[in-house]
Amino acid sequence: MSKRNSVISDKRALSNLEALLKIPLIKRFGVIGVSDMMSRRAVKFKPQSGNRFYSRLFGNVHCDVITKENSKTNNVILYFHLGAFVSGTTDTHREVGELFLLNSNADTVIVVDYKTAPKFKFPSAHNDALEVLNAVRADPEFSHSKIIAAGDSSGGNLALSLALMLKDNNQKQLDGLVLISPWVDFTNSGKSYAENFNSDPMFGYLCTPKDKEFVTLYAENADKTDKYLSPVFHNDYSGLPPIFIQACSNEMLLDDAKTVLNLAASSGVDAKLKLYDNMFHSFQTVTANAETSKKAWLDTGEFINSII
Repeated sequence: MSKRNSVISDKRALSNLEALLKIPLIKRFGVIGVSDMMSRRAVKFKPQSGNRFYSRLFGNVHCDVITKENSKTNNVILYFHLGAFVSGTTDTHREVGELFLLNSNADTVIVVDYKTAPKFKFPSAHNDALEVLNAVRADPEFSHSKIIAAGDSSGGNLALSLALMLKDNNQKQLDGLVLISPWVDFTNSGKSYAENFNSDPMFGYLCTPKDKEFVTLYAENADKTDKYLSPVFHNDYSGLPPIFIQACSNEMLLDDAKTVLNLAASSGVDAKLKLYDNMFHSFQTVTANAETSKKAWLDTGEFINSII
């Protein structure tokens, strides 16, 4: 993450990312591998004034909780971080979690430290998502809370899959979904995977062989068309809550986002896709202080506020 309070141009954000991806260490270990190493040495998080931070278990899953002091309604954002189901922890994504509070009227964000590959394979992370939600709902502190699930990239997969699992199990549905550059098709079947290769630094022209290896680990022994591993293969989205999807118009995962929009619309679900040009995958969480990132967070806050 860049410094919180500075604002940089979109062009500089992209240049910074490209420079990062060309570093020899990144080329050797992959951006995912280096991210995993960084997560183990993450600095202690200090919430902004007016917010309080603590860690706790929901069920058997470690989570970080950031909450506004003196909140009255205690509406919740359940946030699942990116990392291709391989890297990232709550250590590296607390600041992203707090951005949901800083840009909306939500009271509490719960950052879920779900299990990751290679030690844990599908459906470990998906089971953690459901376990956390059930534990949150069983907690008297949140018994009357509205709950919106949010996630970027692999985290977007978990948020959407969670809603689909609730639907299929006839459980109480979430109040909303925020999906940021969601990675929801492990078969990579969208045309944008090829068409946007040369405009996507993250998964395309600067992607390392190590990163290509990492992104296969979670689903190594699974059916890539499983309806929760790849929610684009779930044929019925009816009953899902309102969905707000954000994606970059030139990223390889663009068709993942478009397919979710089409599936939701064909099932009568209130869904909106907002595209941002000339950025990169999950730009608003990777470089939150870029000009367009600021706009994207305002758009996210507007959607959250429309629900809570």
